[in-house]
This record gives sequence, structure tokens and C-alpha cells, in this order.
Amino acid sequence: MFVPARTSVLIVLTLWLLPWAESAGSGPVESEGDVAVTRLIAQWMAIGDDDLQAFYAARAMRPAWRDANVVAALAAAIATLDDDGLVPGDYHPETLLGAYHDAHAAQPRADALARFDIELSRLLITVLHHLASGKVDPAAIDPDWDLPRTAPLLDFAVVSQAVDARQFETVFATARPGHALYAGLRTGLARYRDLERRGGWGTLPARAAAAHRHAGRRCCARAWRWWRTSPSHPRIPALTRLPRRRCPTQTVMTTGLPPRCAVSSATTC
Repeated sequence: MFVPARTSVLIVLTLWLLPWAESAGSGPVESEGDVAVTRLIAQWMAIGDDDLQAFYAARAMRPAWRDANVVAALAAAIATLDDDGLVPGDYHPETLLGAYHDAHAAQPRADALARFDIELSRLLITVLHHLASGKVDPAAIDPDWDLPRTAPLLDFAVVSQAVDARQFETVFATARPGHALYAGLRTGLARYRDLERRGGWGTLPARAAAAHRHAGRRCCARAWRWWRTSPSHPRIPALTRLPRRRCPTQTVMTTGLPPRCAVSSATTC
């Protein structure tokens, strides 16, 4: 097959320059510092997702995880996600330092460092999303779920500064829902976990438990008699006609239906 001379020259020139092009992106980092890693991150971010692009744009494409202390700080912060109802083991914090040392081998290559940097940044953004709106999508469990699940609005300039300063709890706090209900849920979760660590709920003595069941039965019987003899039966009973003494173990339904008991399963009405 005949190949024109000009084409032959271009092929030879390309083959000669190919090793140099590869070494610029994947050669030992010592020769170029962070420049090669930054260049690869910028190249890969051209096709990355929006959050990763915004994170590295806030850093001018600089790598974020060159310091082992920063990686260790992230792993320690992930271990505290248990307080938010998340499972730290799902994010494998115990493997992060090992992955760091694998990427920073005796002669680290720019492509390995860039890949490690991007993956760790993706992990951090995933954690922030899970803190903001939960790990499980309700629509994936309940097909009738119709409430929108919007992505959190993250300030990646703040996130980048927190990474450099190793202040991950600060950026975690900005990602959490800010309303009081969420703070109350975290407090309740901590209380119940402390109760679990102390052995769970205490048990009532046998005599007290029997008295509790007996009181529940009497309350149910009294409420049933009142409901059956009420002039408003079967309409909704008036609140003013409720018994003066209300048993804490019994709930009178004001819906026109017979009262129901909120006592232990051993109690029957």
C-alpha cells in the first residue's frame, strides 16, 4: 500500500512524541510537582459531574488531598456520622489512609495521584449530600412518594477552605438540615443509643406490672361504659363529657368509635 511522504513524516513524528506526551501526564511527579496532577484534574473535570467541577473550580483545579493529615482528618470526621443516623462503615474510612499511601508510592505517578484526589473529593461530596437529604431516596421505597428531593446547595468555596484547614465538622454542620426538628432527632438518637449501651429499658417488678395491667383493664371498662351510655352516642362525644379521672394508660378516641387502649399487649378490653 502506497503512503504519501507527508503522511509518513506525520506518523513518525507522532510516534516519536507519544512517549513525551504520556510522561507529561503520568510520569513521576517529582519532575513537575503538582502541575501535572492539576493538569490531569482539569482535563478530567471537563467531563465530570457538576459538584466535582464546582469543587475543583473553587480550588483552581489544585489537588485537595496531597497531605496525609488531611486524609486522616476526613476519616476521623466520617467516623462521627453515626450521630446523624448514618453508618460510617458504608464510607470505608479505615481504607482511606491505605489508599493514600498506595497512590503516593516511592515514585508516584500523576495519573494515580489525580485519580485518588478525585475519588476522595467525590466521597466527601457524597457524605455532604447524605447529611443534607439522607442516604436513601424515599421514592425508591415508596412508589407513591411525591415530595420533591432537591439536591443541597453547597458552597464549594467554603468546602474547599474546610478541606485545607482540616475542619470537616464545620462543613458537615453547614450541610445538615438547619431546622430544630433535625437537632431534636439527633438528640433523641443519642439518648436512645445511650440507653441501649446501658442495657436497655428497665423491667417493672412483677407486682407493679400486674397492678399496671389491672388498672388498664379498669380504665378500658370505665371508658367503654361511658361511651355506650353517652347521649351523643354514636356521634362524636363532647370533650366536656370526658371522665374527670383519666387513666394514663388509656386513650379515649373522640371519633364516635369505641375507646381503644394504649396499654401493654397483655391487656385486653
